[in-house]
Amino acid sequence: MTILVLLRRRPMRPTQLAEALGGRSVRKLVDKHLSPMLDARLIKRTNPDAPTDPNQAYYAVEGYQGPPAGPATPEEGVP
Repeated sequence: MTILVLLRRRPMRPTQLAEALGGRSVRKLVDKHLSPMLDARLIKRTNPDAPTDPNQAYYAVEGYQGPPAGPATPEEGVP
């Protein structure tokens, strides 16, 4: 499962998310994935006024459904 799929289901703390993703490093998860996703406004914090709160959790922004399904390249004959 992807991070956004998990965070669409319910808010999760980084430790919970790392465990759900197979025991990844929490620090790497935050630095390489959650922080860029926050910057891109794909996810939000449950307590945005206290980003270092030990109970901080993240959730997917409502309405974001991920990239569109289908081929990554244009169909043949379509300019």
